[in-house]
Amino acid sequence: MNREEKINWLRRYRSQLFEVQQLTMELQELREMAVHITPYLNDMPTSKSGNSHRLERSVEKVMELEEQLAQRLETAILQQAEIRTTIEQVKEEKHRQVLRAKYLLGQTWSKMAEDLYTDERWLRRVHNRAVDLLVIGARD
Repeated sequence: MNREEKINWLRRYRSQLFEVQQLTMELQELREMAVHITPYLNDMPTSKSGNSHRLERSVEKVMELEEQLAQRLETAILQQAEIRTTIEQVKEEKHRQVLRAKYLLGQTWSKMAEDLYTDERWLRRVHNRAVDLLVIGARD
């Protein structure tokens, strides 16, 4: 794998987390909409009303999104573990720190520089070296 392919491989986890956040917000919105529909329902037995259908559709959509969210979370957890294991194979601690901060914590270059009391140019050089040292998918 070249450097760009390795970086894309490392970015999978943060990308998966972003999708989890989006699904979580969508799910929250749907739940709120379902709460607004519920007061229009009454205990009187009638044929399926429009509100009843809307509530059923909302509940179905909530359940569908909950399942998608669970799948995405499981994928993110597996990717995080795989990336963490790969990063831990790098010998130099400074390389591991930069890779963890960037790909597991999602920190910006400026935040990393501040936390590590250094400048961004040095960080980028260390990052490039660390990515070059990564061995992905070749472990026994």
